[in-house]
Amino acid sequence: MSDPFVGAIPMVKINGDKIRRLRETKGLTQLYLATAVGVTIETISRWENRRYPTIKRDNALKLAEALEVVLDDILEQPHDEQKPEPAAAGEATPEKAAPLPPPPPPDNKRRNLRRWLVALLLVGLAALAVWWWYPKPEPTGITATRLLPPHTPAGQAFPVIIHVRSELEDSSSILLKETLPPDCIMLQSAPPATWLDKDKGAVKWIGRTHEYEATFVYLASASRSVAQNTGLDFSGNVTRGNSENASTDTAGDSLIKISGFHWADVDRDNKISDEEILDAYSRFSALDELHFNWNQLDEIWSSSGYRWDETSRKFIVVP
Repeated sequence: MSDPFVGAIPMVKINGDKIRRLRETKGLTQLYLATAVGVTIETISRWENRRYPTIKRDNALKLAEALEVVLDDILEQPHDEQKPEPAAAGEATPEKAAPLPPPPPPDNKRRNLRRWLVALLLVGLAALAVWWWYPKPEPTGITATRLLPPHTPAGQAFPVIIHVRSELEDSSSILLKETLPPDCIMLQSAPPATWLDKDKGAVKWIGRTHEYEATFVYLASASRSVAQNTGLDFSGNVTRGNSENASTDTAGDSLIKISGFHWADVDRDNKISDEEILDAYSRFSALDELHFNWNQLDEIWSSSGYRWDETSRKFIVVP
């Protein structure tokens, strides 16, 4: 409801109770309204406490816009009940003394909690359904594990052992594939390779497990041009003959480093200790399938040590 003009400035009569309720419902502060309208916090407090029931129409429009309502929603209407003004003397109390808005009813909190619980339950059920119905790959039932020494000099033979284990049948036909790193060749193997591409470093064996296991062993050598501390990466996989599933990558060791130490000298101290020679005979026992000559290793072990001669590309035994 508009009042008559006072001078040349149009004025309107506002309802302070409506303004306070709208502000508190929307979670706004008196500072926010004061900033939006361009007045002080004390002025907003006086408007709400009906100390200034009549204000400039321009300020009322800005106030209504800040409260996100139309102008009529904050004006005093003829049917509005006139409430007594606060009894406090002097200036009206600013926002910091205004009562806090009442907390939401407990029922609303319980309803919101129930909605969240139902939503979480539905999400969990959906995830369970996806897990249950999504096709899961069947186990291949076959594994392969590679055993490599930690290092070797370039140009020297070193052993590679691959243990294959069938988890489903004691006798399974298998296809084992091995890819040697560049500048590395296979010298001999047991059993002999079924297929060999020396240019690509690709080897394939077709065999069978016996009592759930099979062992493949070969000797390899890196080219003499390979620099010291170069890492050589091996890769491969195994497939069971009566399996419709994809092949299984070979696990275990995959890296050997070029270094001037014997492949059995694990701690690189230019000696072969009792523990190291026993470990070599135990872990690389499959070398017997190649009629491997253990004499050099025995000679180093029984001596004071050895050194690698870069010129001759041989181990020199130290008496």
